[in-house]
Amino acid sequence: FYFLVSRIDLDDLAMTSRSSSTIGIAFATFGTASLILLGAASLFERQKEKNQQQQQQRLQAQQRQQRSSSETRSRFRSSLAPVQIICAPSTAEFNSCIDSLVSNEDEVLIIRGTTAASTSSSGKSSVSSSAFDGGENRVATVCGGRPPKVYQGSMWDITALRDLYDGHENHDPRPSIVCIDFTNIHGNDIFMDSIVLIRLLRSVFDSTLSKIIIKSRILSNHSRSYQSFQSFEQKAKLQLEEQGSVTRDVKHTEVQVICAVGVSDYRSTIPYVVHKGDHVLEIGCHFGKTTDLLAKAAYASGDDDSSSVMGIDIGKKCIDRARKLYSQNNTNLRFDVMDAWDTGSLLRECPELNVIFVDVGGISGYDGEFEALTLVKQLVCVFGKRLRHIVIKSRCLRDHSSLFTHSDDVLRPATYTKKEY
Repeated sequence: FYFLVSRIDLDDLAMTSRSSSTIGIAFATFGTASLILLGAASLFERQKEKNQQQQQQRLQAQQRQQRSSSETRSRFRSSLAPVQIICAPSTAEFNSCIDSLVSNEDEVLIIRGTTAASTSSSGKSSVSSSAFDGGENRVATVCGGRPPKVYQGSMWDITALRDLYDGHENHDPRPSIVCIDFTNIHGNDIFMDSIVLIRLLRSVFDSTLSKIIIKSRILSNHSRSYQSFQSFEQKAKLQLEEQGSVTRDVKHTEVQVICAVGVSDYRSTIPYVVHKGDHVLEIGCHFGKTTDLLAKAAYASGDDDSSSVMGIDIGKKCIDRARKLYSQNNTNLRFDVMDAWDTGSLLRECPELNVIFVDVGGISGYDGEFEALTLVKQLVCVFGKRLRHIVIKSRCLRDHSSLFTHSDDVLRPATYTKKEY
């Protein structure tokens, strides 16, 4: 062993040691570089996946926006062509609308309903007087003596209504205009039944129908009350420029219902509808951001401040967070867990209101038209004495409001008298 060791060159040993160290350093450097490259590759993959997700979200948002601008679907109907619904409060206005809107080329259907008929001595149904003719004589005059088709029967008999045009012996052109006196059909003026019947007519005659002329005082008031945000904002801006304040028709005593789509339009109504010192309620306040904006708009500085703003929601977590975010330093702003349909609780907490904002998930989209109309009707009945505006975020009500036109807007579009709100 001594002999073998004595033969080893110490210089060779030192050189071998140095070479081993160099190789070790190289391997260590390579390993570190490999880890860095692997980390960079992993980071690149995660960033690529994140970018793909963001691109997919943007694409979905664009698709939703395209659907929102083109679709008018709800669970109560298929997609229907838009129809102009002209509402006249009296027989004279009804006849004037026929004179103005019906031409000789139109195919007109007169709907009288069962109430319009009287029973003769022979037991057969007949029309008793011109008061129930539903515009038949007026249409015949406008069309040069050509009589319109008349339907007299139950409006809920869909088969009979369709057979009027699609039966074995009937091949007449389908109507482009329908004329209805709802007081004749119902015996009185029933709002929700009228809305359902209008939907039925649109469904049965969708391919040809362009106008429905209606005599109904309730629907005339309805057409004055409901308007889209775009229509309201256009009128409000014009009045602010000309008069310095937002005004309304002197005949318009109904609560104004402004139908907005999207949070931006919903909140953009605040400067126009909320006044200093108002009592305001938001239904469906979520975390309270819009309710806080309402409180700031209603607040009147100084000792004269009598404003009160309340936000309600059925979610306790939402209310707890809203209280934490906004109501700690504002005594005029309250939040509470409450249901919009709980009329008794609403009256106890808000005995009088000037403005109500509604952002309820079930009626914000295309669905829920009847629920939305019913909720608005309830709020008007409960708070209508001092209530000026209801702003509701609802796409289905926006579409609904765009269909209805008051006879004044057809016969006298530029004639109105204004007064301050």
